[in-house]
Amino acid sequence: IKIGNKIIDKFVQKQIKSKLSFSMNSQKAITVGAILKSSLKYAVYFSSGAIIIGSTFKVSAAVLSAVGFVVCIGAQSLVKDIINGFFILFEDQYGVGDHVTIGKHSGIVENIGIRSTVLRDFSGDTHI
Repeated sequence: IKIGNKIIDKFVQKQIKSKLSFSMNSQKAITVGAILKSSLKYAVYFSSGAIIIGSTFKVSAAVLSAVGFVVCIGAQSLVKDIINGFFILFEDQYGVGDHVTIGKHSGIVENIGIRSTVLRDFSGDTHI
């Protein structure tokens, strides 16, 4: 994870310093970097868990199918949040440092994750 984070940091710094017209602005580069780091972390955790479960349990395909079905049904909102997060990021709807109003909350975007956006309003309260 640390090596992947270093590579992502170098990518972000290169994008910020780049003067090419097709490179990202600094806010978007920072946001993409944070999302890539988060994605890398979750991918490593998921892969590690799958390896551990696969090597310690010998279960039938029917049980695995049932568990997979239950997880898929339960993860629908998670998948929707992730897809919406990617649309927000890649359509440049808003970025870190922008002033936005989301629902009834208004403030400065502090962080954009795959599933959530963190706002800090003008009274100092944080909204996720």
